[in-house]
Amino acid sequence: MHREMTPQEERFWRHAISNDRLAMTFLKNQSMHGQDFNKMARGLPITVCCEAAGLYHNGGVMCGRCGKWAPKAKTHKLREHLNGGWYR
Repeated sequence: MHREMTPQEERFWRHAISNDRLAMTFLKNQSMHGQDFNKMARGLPITVCCEAAGLYHNGGVMCGRCGKWAPKAKTHKLREHLNGGWYR
C-alpha cells in the first residue's frame, strides 16, 4: 500500500539524502541504469552519527557526511526509520 509522506517524514527524507554527495552519486547512477530512485533510497542504511543515508563498506556502514564508520548490526534502513517514526 502506498501513501503520501507527512511533512515531518518529508523533512527527514530530505535530511537523510541531501548533503551527502557519495549517496546522491550512487542513487543518481543507479537511476540512470533503470533503478527506481525512491526505492533505492529507502533501502539505504541510516548512519548512527548523523541519521543520514550511508553506504555499506567493509562489513559496516560509512557516513558520507562525516566519514564515520559503524558496524552493520548497529544500523537499519531508511524505510525502517520512517516506518518506525524514529525521526521525530
